[in-house]
Amino acid sequence: MLSKIRLILWLLVLLVAGYFVAMNNISVTVNLLPGYQTVPLPLSIIILMSIIVGAILAILIAIGDWIKFKLEISRLKKTA
Repeated sequence: MLSKIRLILWLLVLLVAGYFVAMNNISVTVNLLPGYQTVPLPLSIIILMSIIVGAILAILIAIGDWIKFKLEISRLKKTA
């Protein structure tokens, strides 16, 4: 039963993503640095790339904190 619910949720996510891409299909250029622009890309691709880069940065920060906490736990276990 749980696999069917998961499948329905994934299909819903894909449907929403498809609608998002269809509604944001105009081409835009992004000014990254003064004098440097990207090639014209659909707005939906720019937004999705921004979300992916933000998620990757959040995961990297979380991994750094996780490693720090694991080192602290091992240090405290040694002193106990």
